[in-house]
Amino acid sequence: MSENGHERLNREHHEMNVEAPDEASFGPAMQALNERQRLFVRAMVQFPAAKAAKLARMAGYGVVEGSSTRVMDQIGYRLVHDDKVLAAVHEETEKAIRRGGLVGIAGMIEIATDKNSPERLRACIALADRAGFPAKTEHKVVVEHTDDSRMLAFAERLAGELGIGREKLLGPNVIEGKVNGKPATIDAE
Repeated sequence: MSENGHERLNREHHEMNVEAPDEASFGPAMQALNERQRLFVRAMVQFPAAKAAKLARMAGYGVVEGSSTRVMDQIGYRLVHDDKVLAAVHEETEKAIRRGGLVGIAGMIEIATDKNSPERLRACIALADRAGFPAKTEHKVVVEHTDDSRMLAFAERLAGELGIGREKLLGPNVIEGKVNGKPATIDAE
């Protein structure tokens, strides 16, 4: 691209409010793209609802006067279906989400420090939780050991009351036996 083309690209880039790319922050996916593809990715991340043809034009595609709408649609379609471009969009979107987390934290701090906010307590709890001071929770677990012979007798009584075969309750792989002189069941599987 000639110097004149770069100047035009930068001017259009500025007019459309697409953030200028910071090459030092590029990840591997963005580094694998050419300049216009990178601009397309940045435009796509900034204006996700925009049509692909508009994003392509914002990135400097179709700079030849008279590029038809059909041509721009084709260029946009090709770009939004390009695996390398999609990988870079994913990479840049992850960065934007991480930056957005700071906005969320700033909002929580603002609410937590506003003594008149009805959401102050919830914001304070959320901040404390994220800072490593979660609410204490307790769980009580009770383990009850039962006698197999009692369970077998219960299952047989229940099967009789329901009018079904005991294998429906116990399964087909139960073998009766005696352990230390007491009746027991052993799962054959």
